[in-house]
Amino acid sequence: MWSNVISIDSREKAKFARLLQGIEGIPELSLAVEESKCRSFIYMAGLCDFADSVRARIEALICDVILTDYKLEYYLESLKYGKLDYSTAALLSTLIYLDYDLERAYIGRILAELACYDVDGIYHFRLKTLRTGWREIAEMCNRLFEVGTEDADIYGVISYITATKTQKPVELMLENRGVPVLYHVADNLEVPIRDLFGSFDYNVINAVISASATKLTIKDVDLNKDTVRALKHIVRVKVN
Repeated sequence: MWSNVISIDSREKAKFARLLQGIEGIPELSLAVEESKCRSFIYMAGLCDFADSVRARIEALICDVILTDYKLEYYLESLKYGKLDYSTAALLSTLIYLDYDLERAYIGRILAELACYDVDGIYHFRLKTLRTGWREIAEMCNRLFEVGTEDADIYGVISYITATKTQKPVELMLENRGVPVLYHVADNLEVPIRDLFGSFDYNVINAVISASATKLTIKDVDLNKDTVRALKHIVRVKVN
């Protein structure tokens, strides 16, 4: 049998819930949950035959929690943007997915060396180099904000950050299928609309940016005008 454990500060309830939901989605694992005064634990066990693939999925999940939940928290605390609105949600989402693949590979190498997964400890003590890069980006954004923090200024910062990014054509559809579903037009593969911001409209902006979309068609989904306006700064938008 292969076994391991994930732990996190017990105050990090949203992150723990996300980790638990992801682990529950791995059918090759048996799991048990334990909570102490200070920490929450997910104990995992499975057949050795599946150990490599299971570990890869666990580490991909941890990488994503660090590069979305923790990274969003970092920029929310570090950026001097005034208030959270449509343009700042777009900026924060752009920063979350900036260099995502490179950062995921970096975290993956660190996780591969560990015997167990103390997620908050990994973030605070093993990823200082990564956070140094985030700090430099936040400081650059804050210098640009000195010009202004109106929508046009913030979209200008987004354009500055993404100016050297090479994009392949990626077309998405946001369609009402009983509930709004975002998916790739080419292969019908769904793009998750994660609840990072506590606002459906902001979460749609985030999901579109996460997929590096270049075109979005909106079909039978009633997005408000501010959301559509924000999306038009990011992708070509067609409303059916």
